[in-house]
Amino acid sequence: MKQVITLQNGSSLNEKQFVKYFEKKVLYTIRKFRLFENIKQRPQVQDLFRLNKINTCILSKECLDDMAIQILQAMMRTNGKKELKQLLPKYNSIIRPFYLISREEMLLYSRIKRIGYKDSLSIDNKKLKLRSELNSFLDELEKQQRNVKNSIVSSLLKIENLI
Repeated sequence: MKQVITLQNGSSLNEKQFVKYFEKKVLYTIRKFRLFENIKQRPQVQDLFRLNKINTCILSKECLDDMAIQILQAMMRTNGKKELKQLLPKYNSIIRPFYLISREEMLLYSRIKRIGYKDSLSIDNKKLKLRSELNSFLDELEKQQRNVKNSIVSSLLKIENLI
């Protein structure tokens, strides 16, 4: 089988290995942040792409890249502290099982599994101009310094108790 992705640690994965890696990473996120603790039957990873709601919980499709952009946007606003709290993996009834998953991984998994996934940045809207510019900035920064987006999201998790 041919390689489909190279991880940041240098490991190359084929499709089968990547699917296993992706699903493990999503399940890790779900366990780490106790996203489904009040839900009797946890859905399969593939189903998380299709579902919008589980019981009373809203299921967000936001990934690591989306979260990094939203965190930067919140930090630029005057009421950023309140907004930052809303960007945690679990906030009220919103759960984000793809919180630690990159956009590249989301798109690759959805392509391999033939699941419809609409990238949030593919929506053309004037209101998304700043978001698009921030994404371009972060992508350029990521080329120079790997893990920038991950570092932004991890930083929010480290200060979670302060907000």
